[in-house]
Amino acid sequence: MMDVSYSYSGSSYSFGRNDSSDAAQIIPLSVAYSFVFLTGVIGNSIVLFAIYKSRRLHTITCIFLANMAIVDLIVCLLIVPIQIVQEFINHWPYGEAICKLISYLMLLNPTCSVFTLTLISFER
Repeated sequence: MMDVSYSYSGSSYSFGRNDSSDAAQIIPLSVAYSFVFLTGVIGNSIVLFAIYKSRRLHTITCIFLANMAIVDLIVCLLIVPIQIVQEFINHWPYGEAICKLISYLMLLNPTCSVFTLTLISFER
């Protein structure tokens, strides 16, 4: 069993991870991450391509939807692969700068989605 400890704002946390269950978790976790990555990249790319190619889709609402697709595509291309590596090696190998960037992007996605959906509702 591998014990992991970290502290945040004076509080200390620790948890253990059973190494024997890692082999049983790798395949389902790999399939789930791959599914999220592929459907996210393909789906959002199709949305962006359709909005770009069709003059009929050059409306304010579709531009807002393109904004959401761009943010989701950023998440799929940047956050998901980093999360996959971090999950399988059980530590953060990227350093403090990437940690802060990923944290920012993880907060950016739902914030952009909420604000974009709010703008779509106001626009309609």
